[in-house]
Amino acid sequence: MRVFKTEGVRRNMGLAVAGTALMLVVVLSMVVAADETEPTWAPPEIAKWASPTDANVGDPVQFPIVVENPLYPPVGYSETVTWYQVIVTDVVVAEFNVTGATIVEYEGAHSPPQVERVGNVITATLAIMEPGDYFLLRINTLLAASAESGTYVRNEARVSYYRDIDGRLGREYRSDDAQVFVGNRVMLPLVGRNFGP
Repeated sequence: MRVFKTEGVRRNMGLAVAGTALMLVVVLSMVVAADETEPTWAPPEIAKWASPTDANVGDPVQFPIVVENPLYPPVGYSETVTWYQVIVTDVVVAEFNVTGATIVEYEGAHSPPQVERVGNVITATLAIMEPGDYFLLRINTLLAASAESGTYVRNEARVSYYRDIDGRLGREYRSDDAQVFVGNRVMLPLVGRNFGP
């Protein structure tokens, strides 16, 4: 007569089923956790360029900088938020002599940015920047004698801000490089000539 240990088999089957159910719960929890990602808020749009892009020593060169808090989130981001303590910084390289900096355009519900210049360092500060707000900062310079002919001079700007009014969740982004090609114009001296008899 053969005796089967059915009680042990039932116990092992129960453990296997319970283990499978536990694994299934863990896997489902991981899937749910993967779907419940933290909302991502849109970064600033900052752009800087040079005008003109070719210059000779002594020529005026302007650097417009546009900073915008997007009204709608771009692809890959879930929301736009209000920024606090917004600071735009541009350390203009030594190949340019800064002659001035000013806000030439601003759209927003709060006070416009305040601009400060210390040598070749320009900062524009703004307490609050809501979605849809933007401003245009223009830096005026002259191409300095230290600029090497036949080369490109590059420069960037940076914007930093906080996600909340308490100064938490700070971020910083930089613009693409604005570049100027340095020409090699030579100023010829004027030579007097007599055309009379």
